[in-house]
Amino acid sequence: MPRRRRNRRQRLERQEQRQEAEAAGVPVSEEAAPSSEGTTGGGISFSGASGGLLGAGMFFALAMELLIDPGDVSRLAAIAWAFIGLCFLPAIWVSVVRNHPQRRRVLRITTVGVMVLAMLSLFLGLGFSLAVLLAPSTALLAVGAGFIFQRSGSSS
Repeated sequence: MPRRRRNRRQRLERQEQRQEAEAAGVPVSEEAAPSSEGTTGGGISFSGASGGLLGAGMFFALAMELLIDPGDVSRLAAIAWAFIGLCFLPAIWVSVVRNHPQRRRVLRITTVGVMVLAMLSLFLGLGFSLAVLLAPSTALLAVGAGFIFQRSGSSS
């Protein structure tokens, strides 16, 4: 069952229980009712933040390496690596901000973008090295986005 329907059903059941308790004369404490904040998972997404930091740190490190010792590669390539590193910053931001309404959407877009980048690296002749380097950050972003290790809908 979708989360929205499940939360709505639970909210309606709690409301009915409160009305029955009030009709019976039993005092109802609002503190005993479970908060909706805990059920929506609205805290800090540590896996999303660590995946974003890992990806951004890796690309910024590659950019700094090209700036310091370019070898036979142009230093302008550092701009491309830094730009790719900047693409991870929205994922870091929404993971750290509590109860961000677009968290899953931004993390999913970032995860798909990283996967596309890994596939493009295979076709552009960069080999498996970039794809292997992107694997840990992609996995962490996928966990934060809910692509893998989601809660099953049948648990209610």
